[in-house]
Amino acid sequence: MVESKHVRHQLEPERIALLSHFSELSASVPTLKSLQQGIVDAIAQRLPYYSWTGFYMLDPSDPEMLILGPFVGDSDAACAYPGDRGDLQRRCGFGKDCCRR
Repeated sequence: MVESKHVRHQLEPERIALLSHFSELSASVPTLKSLQQGIVDAIAQRLPYYSWTGFYMLDPSDPEMLILGPFVGDSDAACAYPGDRGDLQRRCGFGKDCCRR
């Protein structure tokens, strides 16, 4: 338990630095997609214990589907999920923010 608390304290400065990086990135990139790609790239580089980081969004042409946006990690991730299926629906639910790992 004490070790876990110690690890969290070590990670806090890195997470603060990431948030600062995201803020700077958001002011300098031209599109949402490039911002998302910058975010997943930074997480992959600075928090290597995450094996996959990415964004799923509602498909603008089919609001019942979640589509894969920018990501870093295993390329076997599904490119689209029906909104009423499996883990993504439980985690995201329409109109709610996706949960973190």
